[in-house]
Amino acid sequence: ILQDRYWMSVVAYGRFLNGEKSLHNSIDLSEWMIKPDAIIYLQCSLEEKVRRSKVRNRQSGLDKLFLAQPELVNKLELEIISSLKNFEKVLSIDTTNIPVSIVADRVEEYLKNERLL
Repeated sequence: ILQDRYWMSVVAYGRFLNGEKSLHNSIDLSEWMIKPDAIIYLQCSLEEKVRRSKVRNRQSGLDKLFLAQPELVNKLELEIISSLKNFEKVLSIDTTNIPVSIVADRVEEYLKNERLL
């Protein structure tokens, strides 16, 4: 099963939004999560996020919040990375300035090496 980072970061996002008071800090929700065979985590620099947002010519509510306050982007990404430490097979790719074809090749190679493809 392959899922994007938003599914895997549900707990991280809860911690991010609610801070110390987060329900996610006191309850183990791992039994409710799908346990994937592998995780592909695609990330990019803040500058790349801003550029992509401009290319799309629209911003989500999260874009507006995060791009106006870069420290929040960093805080959320640290939560996501922390949540991924619970999994064995994680491929993290920084997609900043990397063509989609190269990212696809890296993903395919990883999946073949893990015997998932």
